[in-house]
Amino acid sequence: MNLPDVVTALAEHWDDVVGRLGETDRRLLRDQVAMLTSGGDEGARAEALLALVELLLPALPDGHPVERALSAGNRSLGAVAEFELLPALDLLRVRLLTSNPEAPADPENPAQAWAGARRRLLAAPALSAEELARRGGAPDLPGLIRLDADDGTVRLPSFQFDRAGDPVAVVLRVNEILDAEDDPWGVADWWLCPHAWLGAAPVDVLAVSPAAVLVGVALGETEDRDA
Repeated sequence: MNLPDVVTALAEHWDDVVGRLGETDRRLLRDQVAMLTSGGDEGARAEALLALVELLLPALPDGHPVERALSAGNRSLGAVAEFELLPALDLLRVRLLTSNPEAPADPENPAQAWAGARRRLLAAPALSAEELARRGGAPDLPGLIRLDADDGTVRLPSFQFDRAGDPVAVVLRVNEILDAEDDPWGVADWWLCPHAWLGAAPVDVLAVSPAAVLVGVALGETEDRDA
């Protein structure tokens, strides 16, 4: 099978797949996807992929996009260059992090809803201030989203930086528009949650969408807020 095809199909049809599983199997799915997207070695990924085959093939109808991707060819991982896999893994990682494995939060219990959102956002890939500084970055740079974790550390969501640890210009611009300095949790949630106009979470389209599009969507948010 082609691992990027499997990962992409699962990310694109995540809600449908999750909806076909019981609670126990949903948790197994999340565990294996976490292993698949964690950057582990090839052996760990192969084990996670085999577990996904065993979990999902019986649950999915013939012809389902994920079933087709899992069934295609043999069940070995195959040689996949990391750069080929990264876009698909990033998309699947976002699906994992922005879905809620628990029961929906009680809308009459704001504290419960906030606690769930906080856990979800803190689980997103991030750098500590120390890690960013070791890469030569500036954790205190204005415009960055900085989330205060329960252990007293500061987490900076990793989508804000390129591979060299430098801030992504369009992310800083959008963060400024949405006022990440005063509302870091809200702006992190904006980036990581599906957006109706974009048809995906903004972080999903960060690498492929023109900067002007994301800036325009962010400006639209402020106009709606001020109207």
